Amino acid sequence: MPQCAVGDKCICPDAPLQGRHFCAICKKQLHGPCGEFNGDEGNITYRNRCFNCCSDPVGATVTADISAPSANNQSATQQSAIVAAKDIEPKAVTWADITEGDRPSTKPGEAGQMVKSVLTICGIDAMSFNTEQLRQICSNLKLSGYRSKPKADVLWIIGVGKIHQSFYDGANDPANNASDTKAPVKTRNCTFRLINVLFSDEMSPKFGQLGGKKDKNVLDTGLAANDEYFWQEVAEKYQETNNAYDNLAFVDSVFLGVNPSVKLEHSWSKLREIYKGLTKSYGEIFENHKKSGNHDDFINFCGSKSEVYYLYLWLKEKPQLETRNNGCS
Repeated sequence: MPQCAVGDKCICPDAPLQGRHFCAICKKQLHGPCGEFNGDEGNITYRNRCFNCCSDPVGATVTADISAPSANNQSATQQSAIVAAKDIEPKAVTWADITEGDRPSTKPGEAGQMVKSVLTICGIDAMSFNTEQLRQICSNLKLSGYRSKPKADVLWIIGVGKIHQSFYDGANDPANNASDTKAPVKTRNCTFRLINVLFSDEMSPKFGQLGGKKDKNVLDTGLAANDEYFWQEVAEKYQETNNAYDNLAFVDSVFLGVNPSVKLEHSWSKLREIYKGLTKSYGEIFENHKKSGNHDDFINFCGSKSEVYYLYLWLKEKPQLETRNNGCS
């Protein structure tokens, strides 16, 4: 049987835990009367906190994970006193205080799907913040499109903004511009792996929608230019270990020596550039092939560009993506 989070300080050890009350900090289950008041009388589920997450009579210090740097340079002592979302000043929150991650969607028709969101703000569960606080945080971070939006949408806007900011910070980090940290050079394997990602069952529907009208939520993130929102996701998938990405989808002697499981640390813009170059080559070879009047020997026009032939085979497999072979928007 589960044990009360306060351990030997439990005041009703014989009573069963019913899953109604949890420590406001570590989220471990406890009895309603056990623990110390956390400061929010209206929050029945997380009203108290266990003694491991607060200052007890013998002077133990707070162990909650609230060590993220705060915008107002609070001292460690001040930070240890912050235990609830209501204690956070929205205008003082910076990108460094935000942890991005995925949460289950609450929208109709998307139940169970994981969507971009925010996990914690200043070390506190982002869902503990009310919608108005989150909108004030958006204003402070100079985000747009959050007004009149429900909490889930506001968290999505902040989460996507955090990803964008991380890319921006990385690009402007002097350490990343040092001569010994140059971006990796593209290899033959890179193109094959990228094609696998783009034509995968997961990414191909999104790939096929490029060039269409952008959703307002996408426009609000500021990631619509160059389809950055899409290529950032491609860059994330590119680094995953995935059987569909790691292996050749077609067997042919011209692919001898290709190993798509090799993945280098390419940025989203580099991957977009690689595919743009590939589609340019494909367009030129396809035109020559079409002029020849022979539609059965595409491979003979590829020369040493086996990656173009690989793209050709994928397009025969998924012809609905044919319009994407003329380059990226």
